[in-house]
Amino acid sequence: MGEVYRALDTKLRREVAIKILPQPFANDPHRIARFQREAELLATLNHPNIAAVYGVVDASPSSSGHVTFAIVLELVEGETLAHRIVRGPIEVDEAVAIARQVADALEAAHDRGVIHRDLKPANIKITPDGRAKVLDFGLAKMADRDSSDVMISESPTITLHGTNAGTILGTAAYMSPEQARGKAVDRRTDIWAFGCVLFEMLTGSRTFAGGETVSDVVASILKTDPDWRSIPANTPPHIRRLIVRCLQKDPQKRLPHIGLARLEIDEGSTAADAVPVSTAPSGSRWKRALTVGAMLFAAGALGASAAWYVRQPALPQIVRFPIVLDSDQVLTGQGRRPIAISPDGTRIAFVAGRNLYSRSISDIEARLVATFDDTGGVTNPTFSPDGRSIAYVSATDFTLRKIATDGGTSITLCSLEALPYGVSWDALGILFEADGAIMRVSADGGKPATLIARRSSDRLRSPQMLPDQQTVLFTAVDAITNTKNVSTADFSRIVVQSLNSSEPQVLIPSAMEGRYLPTGHLAYTSRGVLFVVPFDVKSLKVTGGPVPLVEGIRSDGGTAFYEVSPTGSLAYVPGTDVTVTGDQHLALIDRTGKVDLLKLPPATFRNPRFSPDGKQVAVEIRSGNEGNVWIYELSGASALRRLTFGGSNRFPTWSADSMRVAFQSDRDGDFAIFSQRADGGGAAERLTTPEKDVAHVPESWSSNGHLLVAATKGAETTLLTYSATDRTSRPFGSVRSSRQPTNAAFSPNGSWVAYQSNETGTPAIYVQPFSATGARFLASVEKSGDDPHHPLWSRDGSELFYVAGPNRLVATSVTERSGLTFSNPVPIQIGNWRNTFGGPSTIRNYDVSLDGKHFVGVISPGATNSDPASPQVHVVLNWFEELRQRVAAR
Repeated sequence: MGEVYRALDTKLRREVAIKILPQPFANDPHRIARFQREAELLATLNHPNIAAVYGVVDASPSSSGHVTFAIVLELVEGETLAHRIVRGPIEVDEAVAIARQVADALEAAHDRGVIHRDLKPANIKITPDGRAKVLDFGLAKMADRDSSDVMISESPTITLHGTNAGTILGTAAYMSPEQARGKAVDRRTDIWAFGCVLFEMLTGSRTFAGGETVSDVVASILKTDPDWRSIPANTPPHIRRLIVRCLQKDPQKRLPHIGLARLEIDEGSTAADAVPVSTAPSGSRWKRALTVGAMLFAAGALGASAAWYVRQPALPQIVRFPIVLDSDQVLTGQGRRPIAISPDGTRIAFVAGRNLYSRSISDIEARLVATFDDTGGVTNPTFSPDGRSIAYVSATDFTLRKIATDGGTSITLCSLEALPYGVSWDALGILFEADGAIMRVSADGGKPATLIARRSSDRLRSPQMLPDQQTVLFTAVDAITNTKNVSTADFSRIVVQSLNSSEPQVLIPSAMEGRYLPTGHLAYTSRGVLFVVPFDVKSLKVTGGPVPLVEGIRSDGGTAFYEVSPTGSLAYVPGTDVTVTGDQHLALIDRTGKVDLLKLPPATFRNPRFSPDGKQVAVEIRSGNEGNVWIYELSGASALRRLTFGGSNRFPTWSADSMRVAFQSDRDGDFAIFSQRADGGGAAERLTTPEKDVAHVPESWSSNGHLLVAATKGAETTLLTYSATDRTSRPFGSVRSSRQPTNAAFSPNGSWVAYQSNETGTPAIYVQPFSATGARFLASVEKSGDDPHHPLWSRDGSELFYVAGPNRLVATSVTERSGLTFSNPVPIQIGNWRNTFGGPSTIRNYDVSLDGKHFVGVISPGATNSDPASPQVHVVLNWFEELRQRVAAR
């Protein structure tokens, strides 16, 4: 990854290490931007066994045409573990002590969503006082162009022999099988490397040598087993078992969390000691024994943890472990929170696919509680105060229901107008959001009562009743200012309001998903980080500053996926705030739901659009509050190419001949529509001039290229058409919608325009002649729970696609005779990728291919079955103890 120098920080007067990044890296703006974002995260890793990252600097000489970037690191004295192993095997006690420190470092990083991906003895230093320091944390991920396609030839580190033929790539010997195959990796690849390092310390030889070439090493990793007989005879059984668990080729069978390695090193596993692990060569008998041992170890570890917690909740031991779901159980909440934890902290409920599951943290498998067909699903699970029931929202018929924790017949409590953001259950009933207000219904059902009415543009979400049963804690989201691509926390705030008052009280700005904790704190999230602040529940005052506790909590659609039980158990879904991190993928999805990721690095993709000739995709890529339009050739003949410069540029729309792209830009101070040649030649041309406080959004070009239909968004939303012939704009018909965008689309023959409107009070898709004279046709089928939006024609005009509701794409056949007729809509299998198909007020994050067989869409990490990583829910038992320790340390 470059050259490393000892240097002096002249400002802080300390010695540091400076790693100069290679020129190809430094000259790639996308990689540098990504590197800086990742370095900000790495700089938060404050752990005694991790070499600190101080920052990234631009060291470019002012007179040089070269760009030089460097990363500033903690200077760690001592020898590397690789140099130590050269002198021979390390004694068992010393090797285990080093491994314990490395496991600590990995656990601290994994808890914050950082994966090393290049762990090996050369990246571990032993200081003169015997402390292990892990180097280069996360740099392998930052150096890689595409984390979903890691090629060995692009590995970030090599041996001192460089890239001469016949030399072994330094990373190859420690690559997990999935990494060696070029697949996406998760924290389990670090666990594999950890096993390799521990094996090498004990034996003095590499776990997988294989031969002299990279191919030999990779073949050895994929096809052979380590020489278990080389492990010293005095190695304790639990350490042997730990190495075996870490070196499982199938990541599903591998040790799921490095925290379990730490526990095994410290205490061993009594349950697993009853099953001896053979170190003989692989065979069916050995594999059966290993499988039984692994299952008993997992059951014993989780069961012992849960049982210990229930018996002695006050003990200051903090236990962490993941609940690994089946690979087909993709966590989804349709933008709502998909997990819940029981009040006693011993059971988890979660939504996977369209089903509701319940699982004791001491069990190995989850229990299916309720299942739903493809027309809906379930969101917002929450436990009853006694933990015996679960309330949830059915997205099939928009009802609030409850069901026994172990399953059975569900009971409908009340009907809903829309899917709420947040549901909670206390002694007086069930609280939920409804059209921005906070409602309560009896746990026995009935008519909901309004507790707190919606105020102006605010939407009130995630309600929780405080202990006095007279004050509600909630998140207020400003819907009017939600116009930029930033985290929902940036336009949200944590608020309390008494039921006897009409005035809310803001507690924490720029925050969301508040939870009152019995420790005297408020928990909340902002940009994927979980914070706590001291809170006096009597005076309703925040009494101290925020303390960050957990980084890397998944946030999506204004909802953070975490829950805390009153007894101190924390459950959360690891991930990112997908609205700000750029950690999303552009993908092709066929009508069966099969996903093929485009060979592009993750970014904040928006508004992908196929060119009419089917050869290119125009897409907006966001960076903070700004965006630009980029062009990608589907043939792969060239790299992703930036099209727009200056200001924030959004909503790309192709001309019919694929020669130009229209887009919205604020480069001149307003939100006008511009046009640019698709090959990047020439200057951008302004097409429209919006009035004050009005934005113009391009939506569809006519097939003859003369007309552009666009939306005007201000106090109300209307449609206009821009004529390329006389360069004038005029209103389109009488289409108006004061609450939602119109999302208009020309038919391929240019005769019709489809759009979405709620002008009658019911959302619907309409099609009318472009001339604005003649009959208007209803294209969508009115159905309870539907919210049709984002219409799109197939390229031959035979079908009209639209989003019928959360995560539901449908197609209706179009027949044109004396007018238009539409068939009943047919669902298209798009899977559970919520970011691909959002709500009516969002951008249209999909487009249809020329042949109508594929869609291009934006999906989030873990949303595709091509990702081998299993979804997980992370659990921390006795988390309140960690909270107390961290707060006291401040």
